[in-house]
Amino acid sequence: NCRRLKAAGLVDKCFIYHNTMRALQWIESQRAVMYDATKRDWFLQYEDSAGRKNGTIYNAKSGAYDQYLWDYRNPEAAAYIVAATVNDTMSPYVDGSFTDDTHGMPDECEDCQQAIGMSEAQLVVYRNAVSLAGAKLIKELAAAGKGTIQGLESQYLYAPTDAAGCQSFMEKYT
Repeated sequence: NCRRLKAAGLVDKCFIYHNTMRALQWIESQRAVMYDATKRDWFLQYEDSAGRKNGTIYNAKSGAYDQYLWDYRNPEAAAYIVAATVNDTMSPYVDGSFTDDTHGMPDECEDCQQAIGMSEAQLVVYRNAVSLAGAKLIKELAAAGKGTIQGLESQYLYAPTDAAGCQSFMEKYT
């Protein structure tokens, strides 16, 4: 699509969408790991008060499609998300990634923390891991000559999440 948009003269830069909080069934690279039993710990699972996972993956379904939530506390999962996102941008027609849900849960999933049973202390650890992976993604994309909209200005390491801020951000950078 980026090749076609650029060939038609419709865009100078083309960024492709990646949701960094949710593993989306309809994306092939994500579906491949979502249903791999050896990767179960790559996703948020229901937890007890001590933070022990019970083995059941939390599924924030959208219609008929599964949407698991990445567990950035697992270094292998975080590395996979970064690598898969960078890999998706390797076309010479793609300039980078527009990453969405960059703060992780509970943004756009307000009831997830409570449903999973994640304590406030566990949430802090999780969100710190999300932040570290996001910073790594920006650096790895830059090393590959690609970018993220969130990396355009240092104060926008992550794009705003409120509607007015998001609209203003998109008007400025797109």
